[in-house]
Amino acid sequence: MALSPEMDPLVDSESIKITGKGTIVAQSDGNQAGFDLIVQHEVGVCTAFGDHVVMVKYVALQSRRTKKFETLLKSGQRGHFGGVLAGWDRHHDMMIVKLTEVTIGGTQK
Repeated sequence: MALSPEMDPLVDSESIKITGKGTIVAQSDGNQAGFDLIVQHEVGVCTAFGDHVVMVKYVALQSRRTKKFETLLKSGQRGHFGGVLAGWDRHHDMMIVKLTEVTIGGTQK
């Protein structure tokens, strides 16, 4: 299963792309703006936070395409996630990334 939300017209070639394999650890219930996935990426080296993981909040903006995928993505699923760096969540110490693709279970679309 894969997800490719429509790209924001403000995203350009200067944007920082983030990709990696990880596990979904939480998901928002969704709202009119879209939904969020919290993904834990095991990086294999000690990070600035003293552990070997990086937590990323992937934000998927609402569209007809993302609505159907929201119901298929569940906590515990592993996959490959990609997007564009959108900021830093200081409250939760995690990157915020605008989701542009996710592949779960080896199928990409």
